[in-house]
Amino acid sequence: MDMQQDKQRKMSMFSIAKTIGLPATFVELRHQATHEQLPSLTRLRSAADKALVWIWDHYWQHIEAQGPFQETRTDACYESMVQFLNETDTKDGGSSLVGGEGFRDLISRWGKVQILKTLMEVQDQAEDGRMLLKALQVTRLLMEADEGKPRACLADLKDPDAPSVLRKMHIQSIPMWTGTGDNYAYLVVDEKTKDAVIIDPAHPPEVLPVLKKALESDGLNLISIVNTHHHGDHAGGNLRIREALGKPTLPIWAGIKSEGVTFTPGHEEQLKIGSISVTSLHTPCHTQDSICWFLEDGNHRAVFSGDTLFIGGCGRFFEGTPAEMHVALNKTLAALPDDTLVYPGHEYTKSNVKFALSGKFTIGDEKKHNVFMRVEDPEIQNAVGHADPVQVMAKLREMKNSFNPAKQTPKM
Repeated sequence: MDMQQDKQRKMSMFSIAKTIGLPATFVELRHQATHEQLPSLTRLRSAADKALVWIWDHYWQHIEAQGPFQETRTDACYESMVQFLNETDTKDGGSSLVGGEGFRDLISRWGKVQILKTLMEVQDQAEDGRMLLKALQVTRLLMEADEGKPRACLADLKDPDAPSVLRKMHIQSIPMWTGTGDNYAYLVVDEKTKDAVIIDPAHPPEVLPVLKKALESDGLNLISIVNTHHHGDHAGGNLRIREALGKPTLPIWAGIKSEGVTFTPGHEEQLKIGSISVTSLHTPCHTQDSICWFLEDGNHRAVFSGDTLFIGGCGRFFEGTPAEMHVALNKTLAALPDDTLVYPGHEYTKSNVKFALSGKFTIGDEKKHNVFMRVEDPEIQNAVGHADPVQVMAKLREMKNSFNPAKQTPKM
């Protein structure tokens, strides 16, 4: 965009973006990251997904193939990879390519490490844009296949059932009321079957444009609205979403108090979103109908925690007790696999971490890359004056309720 500037007739970034067809949201992100606080990781991930789509629509798909990619190298692995990429199609994003017998044969002959190295070399040498795109797609899929597993574990890629490991649910965050409530809705898609759900779509004006575009352009089958609890900033848009989509009977999976609820699953009841396994985890405290939704697809795991668990904090005890929140956090959610990604209902990370740093609290775990405070930690017990975990939970929540991040400087 800077290259489009004319020193004599300088244009705003928004004007340049409009001229070259770039979504204005990227300009906003650039401005925020440069002049304000860094956008949340969830928002950046969503923007990265959109950027890849934009690059494909405006650049890659318009590059004509220059014929089969040729190289004079004699490396057998390199030659086999080039031949393989020349002979395959990646219209489905490369998933069938990686799951096919031909690719499993390459893995069994040279191993994943050598294959990845060779793919990098192909990317460096490729002059044909389509060849480069194929190599990039395969590299990405290989890296995703091993997410959450030891890097040396290659057995599944040689197994006939390997394609199931490569499946991955797609999660798109939709920010709502940014700057005030800082809520999130989430669109979850099973890329294999195109079944999808929308989680906590509380503000239709912000959710519907994203949701309708995804439904129309990707051919999704929306099977349900899902709520984490009944509060209006999470469940208040259910009926308007159904009406706007022309789906008056669309199921609503939620607690018993949510707007328009049609189905309330039991604790640890199993459901499905296409090939994605869903487990309903009852976590009463913030509200008595709070449900955290644990999703699992191959090696990819996520929990949508609403206002029960945030990044670096937890929700207020509006309808419950410290004992209930202790069970929800330190028993129910703590029992989930360590590689489970957390998708909370609000972006409260900055204030939560400020609170954690404001007292003599232990936070962080270098091995798990988590930020948390352990109620059984002696330092925290000393800081709050209690040893019983439930009393520690109660005191921490009381302290957080009265904490004003704008008036306090973290103790590093």
